[in-house]
Amino acid sequence: MLHYGLSIDEGEAATLPADADVSWSHSWDQAVAADLLNVDVAATGPILEEDKTWIQHDFGSGGNVRCRFRVSLDGRVVKSSALPSVAQSNLIELLLEPVMRTVLCRLNLPAFHAAALVKAGEAILLMGPKGAGKSTLSAALQRSGWSLLADDLVRVICCDESIVRALPGLRRNKLRLDSLQALGHSPETAQERWARTLPGDFDEQWDEKLLLPAAIPEDENASFRIAAAICLLPRSLSLGSPEIRTLSGQSAVLHLARHLIRDPLPPNAPPLAAGRMMSHLVSQASILELQMPDNLSLLRQSAEAFAKSLQLCLSKQS
Repeated sequence: MLHYGLSIDEGEAATLPADADVSWSHSWDQAVAADLLNVDVAATGPILEEDKTWIQHDFGSGGNVRCRFRVSLDGRVVKSSALPSVAQSNLIELLLEPVMRTVLCRLNLPAFHAAALVKAGEAILLMGPKGAGKSTLSAALQRSGWSLLADDLVRVICCDESIVRALPGLRRNKLRLDSLQALGHSPETAQERWARTLPGDFDEQWDEKLLLPAAIPEDENASFRIAAAICLLPRSLSLGSPEIRTLSGQSAVLHLARHLIRDPLPPNAPPLAAGRMMSHLVSQASILELQMPDNLSLLRQSAEAFAKSLQLCLSKQS
């Protein structure tokens, strides 16, 4: 697999092949069931196994763990185990988003909790707190000609020592049913995000978002220069149209820093390379603060208004 610019080798042995950046080994085994019961879901932290320290992630529901991931301290080896009922598609999504955040940090590779979209050879980042509407705005902008590069986790790199580019990641249009319908999509065009092979699987831990087909860039493995980073504020009931403000200097850096992926281990710091990267990003890209109306009946027209404002901003930049 190739994601986030990394070669991920999938096999039975938890060793690192010479041509891979990360090795992922997995086992489905009834014998692990006893170890996975009565464990707090989503527990993350260091554990010692066979004289080696790992960073552990547990996932499941109802207080019972269905699958467990362990990441080596250098980020280069991932081991996982799961009950036989857990679908392969669920494991891959867990690996490529929540677990990959730990992998990237341990590899000292900067990344944002954000969506990345591409149009005319340039990328934009959509970042904001949970519930600010990143996925909804991303899906709306795809109706205006943008393509999805990554949905919830974006690795960024500095090329030629100063140009910051976004790399492709996991591509999922994750929308709640009401947002999906507000954008004019039929529920029949969507599928459930999580495969449930047993009643109750993932019901309590995970939301009920549905997956829509994503518009993918023609060169889907390429990286793209970042032209703008949009920091979303929580949606407002009092707004009738989008409000946009340009950020600069220290304010722009602070807004970006809030959305950096951080190491799960204390002191929970971002990768060391992140500071220099953000300095270059503020110099090359428009950093915008955006607040959208909290009214789904205004979603399509608000997204279209923002798309026009964004295009004007980017054209002035060039």
